[in-house]
This record gives sequence, structure tokens and C-alpha cells, in this order.
Amino acid sequence: MPATVLASTVVVTKLSAGGNFQFLIQNPNGGVRLCFTLLSADMATAAALGSGASSTFTYGEDGSPTGSTRADYPSSYTTENG
Repeated sequence: MPATVLASTVVVTKLSAGGNFQFLIQNPNGGVRLCFTLLSADMATAAALGSGASSTFTYGEDGSPTGSTRADYPSSYTTENG
């Protein structure tokens, strides 16, 4: 018997401040399950990939050496760092 997969919603927003893309993954009740951002240049790279191709983006914490910063996330969003 197949497992039931609860619906999730992915909301993608292009941020006006830096042009980066914010991804919010919401649970079925509308709460935020996960949030991550892609730099605008990396989003362009991902969009240009051919069928079956992949690319890996590795960002440092708080934009160091490159990547998103706290400004790219909702002000109330927190995540656990292991």
C-alpha cells in the first residue's frame, strides 16, 4: 500500500533588496517547515541546467564566504544549527 504524502506548499519570492530568491516550504496547516534562499546568480545557473543535469551550491553561514544572509529570511524564522 502506498504511503500518504501530506500536501506541502512551496512559495518562491524574489527579494527586492538583494535580488536573491527565498523558498518557503509550508506544512499542510500553512506554518513554515523550512526556509532557504538561493543567490540570484545561482538561480540563473539552476534555471539554465539541461534535462537531467544537476548543480550543487554550498553556502557558508551568514553569507561567509558567499551565500545568503539573515536579511534574506523572514524576521521571525529560526532554525536549529547542529
